[in-house]
Amino acid sequence: MLAMDGQMYVDPYMPVSRLPYGYALAGTLGEDQAYNTGLEGLEYYTNPDREDDFYVYQECGTPIDINTVDSTKRQWAYVRWIKAVNDGVENRCLTLDDVMFLARKGDSLAWTDFDLYSYVETGSGLEIRIYEIDERFSVWVGGTAYPEEPMYFYLQAKDGTDAHIDIRDEDVAAFVEEHE
Repeated sequence: MLAMDGQMYVDPYMPVSRLPYGYALAGTLGEDQAYNTGLEGLEYYTNPDREDDFYVYQECGTPIDINTVDSTKRQWAYVRWIKAVNDGVENRCLTLDDVMFLARKGDSLAWTDFDLYSYVETGSGLEIRIYEIDERFSVWVGGTAYPEEPMYFYLQAKDGTDAHIDIRDEDVAAFVEEHE
């Protein structure tokens, strides 16, 4: 855990090679912030529109697959640290990194994969959850209620085109690049 401004943060996600949209250098971690992790002196990056997370550029293991990091193969990458709430990480804002990570699950993606993230419930007759990412994108998950499998997991562009893809079987990175 890291301590920032009186809050504790954890790093439950895979590292990424580039910072998400809107994050900028905010400073370096002090000894009190590093909280005995050995990360003091490393640069961290924040987004003024998001208060529940930040990234640290740090040495870490190399991702092998969706659930595995090889700690023997070291690399430098951006690691997302999110605010710990009630000893957990629920009710977090979804990020594009999260979407790219979740998209790797393909057809095995389920309602429960989105349990950590905050959403707005909408729909009439179907359960539709809207997960806001930023001013450019959102994710729409819809279908009959849990435990039935959702009918879709759409990454929606907010650029006036009404363009969207199903993250289970379409190229998330290409869609994001096309609509940035």
